[in-house]
Amino acid sequence: MQYPNFTWTAVSGVASYKIQISDTSSFATIVRQSTSDIARYVPSAALAVTIEALIRGEWKLVLDSPCALLELYNLKRDPQETTDFAAKEKAVVRDLTAALRHNKSSAVVRCRGRRQQNKASSWD
Repeated sequence: MQYPNFTWTAVSGVASYKIQISDTSSFATIVRQSTSDIARYVPSAALAVTIEALIRGEWKLVLDSPCALLELYNLKRDPQETTDFAAKEKAVVRDLTAALRHNKSSAVVRCRGRRQQNKASSWD
């Protein structure tokens, strides 16, 4: 199995780097933490995989695994996906879930690899 290889430019005088991996761009939830004394990090286990997601208008419905709770984000009000609106917007969740099940169109994103937050990263 392949894991992402995170690399960066070493900073002069720095002895170690704190690594935080999140499943959101806001880093509201840290899924893994580590330290490295070199300017490189390769996770020892798989990172989170998004199974299915649907974007319709300003709403994004996410199902991270078959047994996970659905998450709902408002991309207009909260583009960094820090607030899950699923509990407050049950009608939207119901509509998007029905759409996801009924028509798995091009709006559905299926991630077959690992989700890669760091755009400067490369796969080994």
